[in-house]
Amino acid sequence: SIINEFVKETNPNLIITHSSKDYHPDHRALSSIVKSIAGIYYPVLFCDNFVGINFNPNYYVDISEFFHQKKIAISSHKSQKPDKYIELVEIWNRFRSVQCNGPAQTYVEAYKFFPSFPFSDIRNLLPNSPKIRPTSLKKKGGLI
Repeated sequence: SIINEFVKETNPNLIITHSSKDYHPDHRALSSIVKSIAGIYYPVLFCDNFVGINFNPNYYVDISEFFHQKKIAISSHKSQKPDKYIELVEIWNRFRSVQCNGPAQTYVEAYKFFPSFPFSDIRNLLPNSPKIRPTSLKKKGGLI
């Protein structure tokens, strides 16, 4: 299969795919195929659903440093109405930052990992999560 060939050629440390609860049937099918074929050989991380609908993440990545490049990449997808999508992604990634009590003008992406044999802990493969900021009106740093 194409996935087997890709895995043999690239030998990844981690595979990121769509969530099994994604809104699009093609994305759900791909998620299932990737998990079934590659999940025993490589850890599989699931990306956020469109605008976070039906997605309960357990891992967050601060992308603030790269958010401008993300907007440039999105703008190259002319068939996807990039101006509207960029506005949506700004709100979406900002919302994920707020979930982490991130400071204003920070952006976060969300992921889900289901520990399963033989991959119970993949933190060494992932960037550090955003800094934990307590919610307090007296302390500064987070939004709240």
